[in-house]
Amino acid sequence: MPTLAYFSMSPAAFFSGVKGNAGLYAEALGNHNYLGAETRPPAIMGYLGPIGGDGAAITATGYVDVSRFYFPGNKDNRAINFTFFAGCGGGTGTIKATIDGTDSGTVSVTSATSYTITITPTTATDPSEVVIEGLVSAGQMNITFLGAQLRQADADLGADTSGFTYLDTATYTATGAPHVSEVWERMANGPRQLATDRRSCIVNLVDQLGAASARSPYAADGAAPETVARFWYPGIDAGTREYTLAQYWQADGGVSFSATINVGSEAVTTTAAGWTSTTVTLPATGLEGSAKVKITGGSGYAYLRSLQLFRKV
Repeated sequence: MPTLAYFSMSPAAFFSGVKGNAGLYAEALGNHNYLGAETRPPAIMGYLGPIGGDGAAITATGYVDVSRFYFPGNKDNRAINFTFFAGCGGGTGTIKATIDGTDSGTVSVTSATSYTITITPTTATDPSEVVIEGLVSAGQMNITFLGAQLRQADADLGADTSGFTYLDTATYTATGAPHVSEVWERMANGPRQLATDRRSCIVNLVDQLGAASARSPYAADGAAPETVARFWYPGIDAGTREYTLAQYWQADGGVSFSATINVGSEAVTTTAAGWTSTTVTLPATGLEGSAKVKITGGSGYAYLRSLQLFRKV
């Protein structure tokens, strides 16, 4: 009986050099699907308040802002886990997380332990602004740590909006089934599509919004530039690439300021409270970064409340 051999017409086709069988194909396809389900790099991790302190302290019975940060959006709208270490004495606390003012979730806080809010975004805004709020029924709630990470998901079938395509292991490992070049190309392209869509935050600083100077590690009140934070950009790529640099500042009443974030030769200056988001171009080599601020008018402090650096799509 004649034997048919399948060869790709594509000059860029991938050839493993190993004679395949159902078991090997199933393992390769399974690994590909596992990547799609499990790839969830950490995006935000931060300690609120002075290191070693009791974190953000909330005593208000109505919602107050605790923290704001930018989160890299993903086209597939994967669910996001927001994790906190918190506790409330004398009553029950509530933590609320909201994405872009639209999608939100809450969790009740009692004893000091970890708590999680899971939210599935309805839009793929990039970047997305996340607002963390808190209130108490009575007493005081303290939040010392917050984190945000894409949630684990089961392997799906078909193509995601990001372009990543899950593969049907049963179909492609049946006896005598051809293994066309498209299957291998999807497996070759899959990791790149995931890395493009599900990005980690390379640099992140967060602080409690509205915290007084004694509780803020990133505050200054001098007329000369003061360094309130230092960080390291690790140089994660093979060449120069564009990044989003987002910074959020607050100031005491009547205080004006000038703040500059430096990363290598890049210097981004702002005099505005709230968010300033800028595109910067950085090399593959590691660089030291810093945040400096000086008071240009009034008497009081300026505060760096949030700083994120992540790769643009």
